[in-house]
Amino acid sequence: MIQSHVPKIVFGGLLILTISLKISAGAHQPARGQVETASTQIAKFLTGQGFETDRGLVAEYPVTMSGRSGDCKLTIFRAAPEGWHQYVIRRLASDGDQAFFLFRGRKYQDQPIWLTGISSFWTSTIRKLGVKAPVEPVFGIVASPACNLDSMRWQELTEDVTAVQP
Repeated sequence: MIQSHVPKIVFGGLLILTISLKISAGAHQPARGQVETASTQIAKFLTGQGFETDRGLVAEYPVTMSGRSGDCKLTIFRAAPEGWHQYVIRRLASDGDQAFFLFRGRKYQDQPIWLTGISSFWTSTIRKLGVKAPVEPVFGIVASPACNLDSMRWQELTEDVTAVQP
């Protein structure tokens, strides 16, 4: 008799869990009229760090934005989670330039393809189930030698771009 209630309890628990996930994912949506893109968030990040953004080098896909602050020139690229862009980003760095990848607010010398790929797969799977899951961005950063990148708030960039993902 008790065994007949177990599937119902499990189903009910899963139903409550999925509904609460959908509600919490919907809470992060911007209000009407406040739609922002990844490129606007990157531009805000750069200007907040004291950079002038170069509007001539802005591309929406893959998102690319450059900024300059004194002798420091910085370019932020949106990289594919599967690692497709990692070699291109490395080749764009001149001798002496700093090049690294940013994922979940942490810097990596090489793109952590296992982490970024699993995150992308998980997000895709959850979205197929109807849950709005945030896309965790992967960035390739190329900066001139004059840049002090340790003082920049990389976690803020990651969080702000994640918040505006469709």
